[in-house]
Amino acid sequence: MKKPEKRWIVLAAVIALAIPAVVSIRAALPKPYYIAGGSMEPTLATHSRILVQRRAFADIAEVKRGDIIVHTSVDKSTGSRSDFVRRVVALPNDKVRLSGTAFSINGRALPHTLVRRVGKVAVYEETNGGAKYLVQYGDGSGSAPPFSTTVPAGRVFCLGDNRDNSYDNRYTGAVPFEAVVGKRVP
Repeated sequence: MKKPEKRWIVLAAVIALAIPAVVSIRAALPKPYYIAGGSMEPTLATHSRILVQRRAFADIAEVKRGDIIVHTSVDKSTGSRSDFVRRVVALPNDKVRLSGTAFSINGRALPHTLVRRVGKVAVYEETNGGAKYLVQYGDGSGSAPPFSTTVPAGRVFCLGDNRDNSYDNRYTGAVPFEAVVGKRVP
């Protein structure tokens, strides 16, 4: 074999090995996501960015109450696909009930403590299982209507932390487990 031909074969082999390696490394790295709206305030500010570890979860048990996830949703009327950043608040078979600032899972009220009030906005620390996080109510958009549901098997239920101003699972239904793109990197 001539030297120029051998160089091309070696180059082709290097490229063939490099492509899967680059794809694997890229998939393992966290991806930045842009927070376009206020649905996750006060936790995530509008126009901020978060890092999300994208991966296929082997088991729904890997997603916990309190996790901030990215999930994909398809608009039924247009067929367009969008990613949403929301907090997991309930797991399969949980009974969820929201009314005003009262939030219960399986008949047990989630404890929340007033942290601060600024004008009409009230920020609370909410405890859900082992997770504690901030939520807000009363941003002037009007109170969300009372809501209750049972989370179907194979799905998680997510809400925005800005409870009165979030297009979340109260309107779209629980998230199929396979639609979970990844979890926020702490």
